[in-house]
Amino acid sequence: MLGSIFNCFEALVKEEYSEQTWKTILTKAGQDATVRMFAHRPYEDDTFHKIYEVACQELKTDKYQLAEAFGKAWMKYASKHYFAFFVARSNAREFVLAMDRTHTKITDKVANATPPRFHYKTIDNQTIQMTYDSPRGLGFLMVGVLKAVGDYFEEKITVEALDENTAEVTFHTYEGA
Repeated sequence: MLGSIFNCFEALVKEEYSEQTWKTILTKAGQDATVRMFAHRPYEDDTFHKIYEVACQELKTDKYQLAEAFGKAWMKYASKHYFAFFVARSNAREFVLAMDRTHTKITDKVANATPPRFHYKTIDNQTIQMTYDSPRGLGFLMVGVLKAVGDYFEEKITVEALDENTAEVTFHTYEGA
C-alpha cells in the first residue's frame, strides 16, 4: 500500500493522542520510532496491519472505532493532498461512485500502486451496495471512510457494514428523488 495511508494514520495518532504515542506504536510494531514513509512509495501491507493492530491495543479501541477515526483523518488528509479528486465532485454520492475510478487513475500514475477496487450495486435511488475488492484485508476501513464522506460534504448518509468487505450506503439527501 502507498505511504500516504501511513502518513495519514501517523497524523491521526499524533493529533488525537501524541507524538510519543505514535513512537510507542511504531516501536511495538517492530518499526524504528523515527521511520518516515513516502506518500507515493509502496510499502508492505503487513507493516500497516501490525501498526494498526498495535494502535488498537495502545489506544484501547477496537478496529472499527479506529476505522471511523481513520475515515475522518483520511478525508482531511486526502482533501489536502489529492484535492483535484475532491473539487471534481459536488456531493457525497458523486464522490463515493467515483472512488473506483479515482483508484484506477492512481494506478495509472503511481508506479507499483495496487489500490483496492470497488464494485457497486444499486439498491434503489437512494441506496447502493459497495464492495471493497483487495487482498489487503482492509475492507473494515471502508465504512469509516464512507461515513466521513458524508461529513465532508455535510450530507446525511447512513453506512451499514454488511460484512467485512461490503457496506450499504444510503444517501438521505436524495430521498424522494
